[in-house]
Amino acid sequence: MKIGIIGSGNVGSALGKIWASNGNEIMFSSRHPENLKGLAESIGKNACYGLPAGAAKYSEVLVLSVPWTQAIDALKSAGSINGKVLIDCTNPLKPDMSGLAIGHTTSAAEEVAKAAPGAKVVKAFNTTFAALMRSPSRTFGSQKAPASTVETTALQRPSFQGS
Repeated sequence: MKIGIIGSGNVGSALGKIWASNGNEIMFSSRHPENLKGLAESIGKNACYGLPAGAAKYSEVLVLSVPWTQAIDALKSAGSINGKVLIDCTNPLKPDMSGLAIGHTTSAAEEVAKAAPGAKVVKAFNTTFAALMRSPSRTFGSQKAPASTVETTALQRPSFQGS
């Protein structure tokens, strides 16, 4: 599966490494893609990098993994993602981390769906620490943590639909 990741910090890079190690093709993206060269090269043939619009065109599944304050602008920079599965990893925290910026009358996933018309928004991985995603302890015998089952999670779950 081709997976594009918008925002390749702690969470985005951890998920991308897991998915690439399971045979998926990953495109990391950022406003500054030149900063992703080392990440992509460290993964090897299953990884490349570029701008968010490139990741959106490249992917079957797109992951939003940026700080909440950048989420809507990041989606705008991706262009149309109509019909794509969009995994929203954001947490709508205030910049100073003192509480929720939204979530009292609407949710982050609802706001992401509004900003991504036609996308199938799935809220996931926003409560798992990146350190756990990078740790071998994410596997439990033959069972793997949800980060390695993106295909079944994203493609079979009900989702928010952007209007």
